[in-house]
Amino acid sequence: MAKRDAIADVLGDESPILTSLAREATMLSSSQPPQPLAKEESRVETPRPSRPRKQATRRLQNRLPVTQSSKTKRLLVSSEEEDMIDDLSRRIGRRVGTKVQFSQVTRAMWALLLDTEDVMDRVSAPPLRRPANGSEDGMAEFEADLSNYLLDLFQAIKKQSR
Repeated sequence: MAKRDAIADVLGDESPILTSLAREATMLSSSQPPQPLAKEESRVETPRPSRPRKQATRRLQNRLPVTQSSKTKRLLVSSEEEDMIDDLSRRIGRRVGTKVQFSQVTRAMWALLLDTEDVMDRVSAPPLRRPANGSEDGMAEFEADLSNYLLDLFQAIKKQSR
């Protein structure tokens, strides 16, 4: 609710964004199929930035096969994490000028990780021990340590491309 209050402070209580957020929250909590948005509730598209894009010095080799997806991988998240993930996906979509789904961001991240394989042997990995599933603090620390290792891999790739 804190996000809703912050948006209401800036845009007012009758903002189409708040109406849309409330509608989405209701849809998520109910099992009914979503109803089409009324014309006044339709989403406003953000114009795509017209500035020239910087060319990357190194192109990734997308090692994920280009085939029909047939398997599902699940990710257990809290409500707060879900909000953060959805917000980030929308921000990425605004930056690239099109809708970006969670699954597309996830596949792109896996493509990045697969591209780190050639530097994995050169980057020292910390010895990690996975905690029991019920240990929330232990799991958070484990995931932070794993994130730092992945960051080291990405930085090694960046150094390699110079």
